[in-house]
Amino acid sequence: MYTFNKLNKEGYSFKIIDQSEVDFVIVYLKNISDAWLDLKNSSEKNFSLENFEKDYIKNFKIGVIKKNEKIIAFSNIWETFNKNELSVDLMSYKPYSPNSVMEFLFPTLSNYDYIRLKKGEIIWKEFSWLELLYLLVLLLGNYVLFLNYQK
Repeated sequence: MYTFNKLNKEGYSFKIIDQSEVDFVIVYLKNISDAWLDLKNSSEKNFSLENFEKDYIKNFKIGVIKKNEKIIAFSNIWETFNKNELSVDLMSYKPYSPNSVMEFLFPTLSNYDYIRLKKGEIIWKEFSWLELLYLLVLLLGNYVLFLNYQK
């Protein structure tokens, strides 16, 4: 929560962009993705995490992190069929972003899920310890892949 609080105080914000609005920001997202790849001296990968394809990206809600109303980082958001669970797939940020900018994404997504729960948009269920362990491993696995991909 340290990173979340720090970046929140510095004026960073989080917003969900619905699939119907992705066309309006797709060029910005592609520029961020390209800049991120240049920063990492890399090219698109086609393995666990998806690569940036406009037709693919348009199928998802997008979580964006903004500074001064400009998008500096994003991730597409996977939702299960019943919309009870979220995960992230493609994650990119601008080169001048703080190193911890993606750490800002995870608590904000959790908060987004909590708000949907309170509004009754999703149904909370009690998880067994095995299900919770699986979800934790899945989330940490995606995050570790992301960190390794940055190198």
